[in-house]
Amino acid sequence: MDANENKGTGAGTAAVVLGGAGLTALTAPLVHPVLMPLALLAPLPGIAAVVCGIVARSRTRRGLAPAAGPARAGIALGTLAVVVPVLMAGWAFWALNDAYSEEVRKGDAYNSGYGHGHDGPEYTAPDPAAVAPGTGPRLSG
Repeated sequence: MDANENKGTGAGTAAVVLGGAGLTALTAPLVHPVLMPLALLAPLPGIAAVVCGIVARSRTRRGLAPAAGPARAGIALGTLAVVVPVLMAGWAFWALNDAYSEEVRKGDAYNSGYGHGHDGPEYTAPDPAAVAPGTGPRLSG
């Protein structure tokens, strides 16, 4: 094996590894919900994978790298690692907005009810005689 045969393949390999790391970060909340911040950070290695893939692709076109396969795979994985969380966030915002709008239409929303001067029962303090010390249930022990 010639020493120059592997020259220029590092960017393509880095693109595949970074893209895979981004997609793996997306699945982290499935393991445990505490890992949700990893899913939020998934676009960062995805962006790096796309950049490395583009660099590797340009090296292949100039004849400095032997194969474009890793570059293409890294670009694809990186793009998925960026697009999937953006689509998921967009869907979540849409779903939450839709659910909140429906509550507002029904009049059940938090801001349209109790304590905000709108329709709702007024608070009245309990009768002090009913809650006098020593009148409550006794605990044995």
